[in-house]
Amino acid sequence: MLEVGTGFHPELTGRENIFLNGAILGMSRVEIKKNFDAIVDFSGVEKFLDTPVKRYSSGMYVRLAFAVAAHLQPEILIVDEVLAVGDAEFQKKCLGKMNEVSKSGRTILFVSHNMTAIQNLCNQSVLLNAGCIEIYGDTASVINTYMMAKKTSNLRLEFIKERIGNGKFRFLDGSVSGNNFNVKNTVKTFGEVKIKLQFSVTDLARVQHSRIDIGINNFLGERIAWLSTDTLMHHIEFENGNIQFVINNFPLAPGDYSLSLFCELDGEVADWLINVMEFTVAEMDYYKTGKMVPSNQAKFYLTTELNYDNKKTKRNY
Repeated sequence: MLEVGTGFHPELTGRENIFLNGAILGMSRVEIKKNFDAIVDFSGVEKFLDTPVKRYSSGMYVRLAFAVAAHLQPEILIVDEVLAVGDAEFQKKCLGKMNEVSKSGRTILFVSHNMTAIQNLCNQSVLLNAGCIEIYGDTASVINTYMMAKKTSNLRLEFIKERIGNGKFRFLDGSVSGNNFNVKNTVKTFGEVKIKLQFSVTDLARVQHSRIDIGINNFLGERIAWLSTDTLMHHIEFENGNIQFVINNFPLAPGDYSLSLFCELDGEVADWLINVMEFTVAEMDYYKTGKMVPSNQAKFYLTTELNYDNKKTKRNY
């Protein structure tokens, strides 16, 4: 599966394309008829089954095409980045289908840059670099190697070349620090966290509207939190050359994180950096019980109270 929908004819209906595409992919007419209802149900386009696919939205087109391909019965299914299309619900459904296929004893070779999908679907992975195998092993180890190779924490922001924007604003440097915690780039859950950014602006006089956004991403690059001067209705004082966001009672679970930094001036992207300023949330006994929250059970920690007959036992640190 290199490109979902190859072989679809725009003038034919969804029903006709199921038979056409199924035949192109190697299914017999008997197999297609046997799987027809399951394909239609998986695609979710039953109401438009007798409509020419040229009138389908791109999402409908992709769902129907993947539904046909997903009901093949190959010994080895090669899936190359096809999940880059479609909405989140559709992608989740596709991953579920591939997981079902893998558990039936068949092999899936899944090619993707989506670390979360790889982690959820694959137990063994290969990291390719310039067409060569760099590492082969369990998925957690391979992902760790891949993400470590992308780290940029030793670079000042001004020296990072991979950025988007017109250059009228430029992030120069930044830091993530925790109150009363002196380990560099390390903070504590439930503590106060400060994100400080230094920047330069080329022409202050002409700026009418501005915003600075900070996205907080986990180790896999997933967005898990977001801050913005726009939602805070904060006017940026560009003359100072720096700005500081303060987060009280920081809730993120222990682990490694990074930031994505974004600035917009008068409706145009001025500077945009992705997955920079890596920092760590320390592993500690936050509940003072000697018990740790399993790493696969929480992205956020909650302050907790236990209540028995109006007597409260509070674990809130």
